[in-house]
Amino acid sequence: MTNLQIRIPTDTWVSATWDEYLQTIENPIYTKAKSYYYQGKFRIEMPPVGYDHASDHSLISAALGIFCSLKNIDSNGLINCSYRKIGTQEVQPDISYYIDDNSNIIPRGTSVVDLDTYPSPDLVI
Repeated sequence: MTNLQIRIPTDTWVSATWDEYLQTIENPIYTKAKSYYYQGKFRIEMPPVGYDHASDHSLISAALGIFCSLKNIDSNGLINCSYRKIGTQEVQPDISYYIDDNSNIIPRGTSVVDLDTYPSPDLVI
């Protein structure tokens, strides 16, 4: 018996249960993919790897960092962090920020931010 890996279409919303979503994203072929779950559907996106996306990403992150520094705003910028509300939703924005009192609320070593335990980020890009 051969071990077949089923590829889910990318950039398309697919109906699935939460457990089916988790099983799919744990497949090694999606290691570098971004995934989202919302209202009984999920989507997998293969990340853009081009120069333009990386340049824009870097520019936005640097600009926000400089702004927060100049305004003395405590912030914690996170790149490609996963946020999960168990059984309901999961997202992986390009950049997200926790600001002021929330800037250090997520402990180091956290793999996926559990939104049932921690607040959502204050800014999502």
